[in-house]
Amino acid sequence: MTKRNDKAVENAISAGDWTKAERLARALTVTSPATVSGWRWLGVVMQATGQVEAAFEAFERALHLAPDDIGTAAALAQIATQAGLGDAALTLARHVAVHRPNDIDAAISLSDALLVLGRADDAAAEVSSALQRAPQSLD
Repeated sequence: MTKRNDKAVENAISAGDWTKAERLARALTVTSPATVSGWRWLGVVMQATGQVEAAFEAFERALHLAPDDIGTAAALAQIATQAGLGDAALTLARHVAVHRPNDIDAAISLSDALLVLGRADDAAAEVSSALQRAPQSLD
C-alpha cells in the first residue's frame, strides 16, 4: 500500500500539482506515521513550495525515524542551510560528508553550512579538498 501511495505522491510532484502532492504526503504521515517515506515526501513538497520551516520539521521527523538515512540527512542539511541554521547545517553536513567522502554534493553542502557560519576560508578549503579527493566530480 505504501509503495502505491509513494508513487501517487511522486506522480503529483512530477505533474507539478503541489496541492495534491501535499495532500497525499500528509495522508501518508497520518496513516503511516512511522514510515519514513511519507515524511520525506512531505519535506520535498514543503521545500519546493518555499515552506522552509515545515520542510525542516518533516525531514527532521524522517531522520528521527531513520537516523542512518544519509539522503534524508543531506536534505535536512540543505534545509538548515536555507533557513540560516548554521550550527545544525554544519552538524548534518559533516555527518553526510563522513559517509560520502568523495561526493562533491556533500562537500558543497558542508561548504554552504560553513558559509552560513561566516567561515568562507574553511568553505573554500572544503571544496578544494573534495575536488582533490574526487577529481572525477568535475565531469
